[in-house]
Amino acid sequence: THRPDCFGQLGIAREIAGISGIKFISPDWYLSEMDSLKPESSANLQVSIDNKLPDTVPRFMLLPMSDVKVNQAPIMIQSLLSRVGINPVNNIVDITNFVMALTAQPMHAYDFDKLTALDNAKVANFVIRKSKKGEKIALLNGKTVEPTEDSIMIATKSSSIGIGGVMGGSSTEVDYNTKNIVLECASFDMYAIRRSSMSNGLFTDAVTRFSKGQSQRQNDRIMAYATAWVKKLAGGKVAGKLQDDLENFGKIKPVTVSVEFINQRLG
Repeated sequence: THRPDCFGQLGIAREIAGISGIKFISPDWYLSEMDSLKPESSANLQVSIDNKLPDTVPRFMLLPMSDVKVNQAPIMIQSLLSRVGINPVNNIVDITNFVMALTAQPMHAYDFDKLTALDNAKVANFVIRKSKKGEKIALLNGKTVEPTEDSIMIATKSSSIGIGGVMGGSSTEVDYNTKNIVLECASFDMYAIRRSSMSNGLFTDAVTRFSKGQSQRQNDRIMAYATAWVKKLAGGKVAGKLQDDLENFGKIKPVTVSVEFINQRLG
């Protein structure tokens, strides 16, 4: 049985991702890209996580990378993104969006140096918390909003840098002057994201995916895949240890089911 390409008629998607149109198993990259997470730069960029909302953010993963050359992505990736309704921006942002389109796992990239400048520190501090009364944030869409109380905020110690699972802030966006980045691959409670999106009037590609729910168990694989692409397209190097906050990471539980149970429901 032939499985339709997840990008419709775009056979190029299979060429980029190395996925056969007739496989029903995990693609090769899902099983083989983990080595891409190993530190390889002497830059030693430091990142910290303070997750105050483990129930709504069960897994929050960060990886610093140095020596990044921000430019336009190859035309085949720009074309692919355009065909699925995503505007190309630059190679780093396009990689995160390409991975999202392929796996349904949203990602985000931050400018490391902009992060540290906000706190006047050498460490990029990430704090996951609820929004504060009267707090405002300038977003990537050019608008400044006052997040509602049910919003999940991604922040440094001194200021907010994004509405978690919804949209990043403009103060730490990756641009053509960016040299060092932090990649984020996180899991959010689907109902919290839906409430945040509706109450703030923000509807994004990330919200569309997060509001359907993602497995926390795919984050490290997807982070490794995105990292491999940053190395290929932007010459980046892993410049620090992978930070993985997974305080609320549950164990896999076996499910017992009978053939009779399945057949009764299949008809």
